[in-house]
Amino acid sequence: TAFDSLCEWNAASSTCATRCKFVKEAATCTATTGCKWDAAGSNCEKDCTSIQSSTLCAINSECVFFNGFCQEACSSMTLTQCGGAARCHVVTNALGNAVCDTKCGLKHSAAGPCAADSQCMWDS
Repeated sequence: TAFDSLCEWNAASSTCATRCKFVKEAATCTATTGCKWDAAGSNCEKDCTSIQSSTLCAINSECVFFNGFCQEACSSMTLTQCGGAARCHVVTNALGNAVCDTKCGLKHSAAGPCAADSQCMWDS
């Protein structure tokens, strides 16, 4: 039916749940399993950790496939979240703002790209 596109099957709970993008309130969004509220865009979106496919994870700019799981990209985290993520760290960007970034050792495996990143230094 026309309403089928409003929900999706949740295999973990064996239920049909409203798709995140159709949830319009922040409180409802954060209370909905598999969803997260994007304050900047004022919308509800699918949480990276609820994405099972590495392909679907890779096409979402806010997610990264790491250690076999889809996770929120460091660049999408708040500074508080960043401090709690072992693969991320807080750095100062070119504008002097504190931002969350992937740790150098995880994002560069060669000297060239590492040297081109102002936040990193190659350890030979």
